[in-house]
Amino acid sequence: MLSWEGYPDIHLTAEFLGMSVRTLQRHLAAAGVTHELLVGRARFATAGGVLEETDTKILDIALDLGYSDHAHFTRAFRRWAGCAPREYRRRRRQKPAPPSQPVSSSAIQPARNATTRLASTRLQGGASR
Repeated sequence: MLSWEGYPDIHLTAEFLGMSVRTLQRHLAAAGVTHELLVGRARFATAGGVLEETDTKILDIALDLGYSDHAHFTRAFRRWAGCAPREYRRRRRQKPAPPSQPVSSSAIQPARNATTRLASTRLQGGASR
């Protein structure tokens, strides 16, 4: 359950991109995703990065991502990662990335990349799919 109902709202996203909600939905459908899926991916990518790189309390991460309490966040995180946030943090800290192959930001934040491409296409006046 989110502390702000529907946040981030598809209407705000469409307004930010300078298009109608329906146009945004068509672009997302053409890419095979939904607004909710992108929001979930972005939350997971953000949570995963924070869990791996900081000692931020899980409650603080949950609240920062828009969840009303850590239990809702923990359930969602289990769906995404297959384990609880605390276990995810422990596992990730045991497996550092090899020095010759640093983890790319595109691997950590796939939703940001999809949103950036959509926004970039829109801002550059790109054609619809």
